[in-house]
Amino acid sequence: MKMTRIMKRYATFLIAAAILIPAMAGCGSKTDNTEKAAETTEVTEQETGETGASYDFVVDYKTSDQYTEDDMNKAIDVILREFNTWEGCVMKEIKYTDDQKCEDNLSYINSLAVDTKYDECIVFTSTFHSPVEGGDAWEPDYDYGNWEWYLGRTDGGDWDLLTWGY
Repeated sequence: MKMTRIMKRYATFLIAAAILIPAMAGCGSKTDNTEKAAETTEVTEQETGETGASYDFVVDYKTSDQYTEDDMNKAIDVILREFNTWEGCVMKEIKYTDDQKCEDNLSYINSLAVDTKYDECIVFTSTFHSPVEGGDAWEPDYDYGNWEWYLGRTDGGDWDLLTWGY
């Protein structure tokens, strides 16, 4: 049942990406003359997990020489599995940081790992909204921005979520 829900979410995400990315080619803003415009995909279908986390968010893939959009989508799926356990939270945006931040944090994620030596690190930031009534460690009805997610993988395998937060 849970795997079916994950597969449905991934299929919806891929369909949205296939439709929106070509339509949005060239949108975004440049921070300097050498950087390509950011590619974004909006995931508009409201989906609610077992605990009530929901999704109505934009993905900003930016530009990467290291990771493909497929690599990023697989990492985002891992992030969403964790986020799905956050009761009442609503994901608003997920952004790829940049290749340099990923390279700079490879040793950091390896310091967190138990019995695994990662050869790749990927880092995202996100913005999400906490439940109106609060709960757990969340401020009530609050937008959390620049929430970081650190993932690692070895030999192009599956991504492991190692840590998240500020």
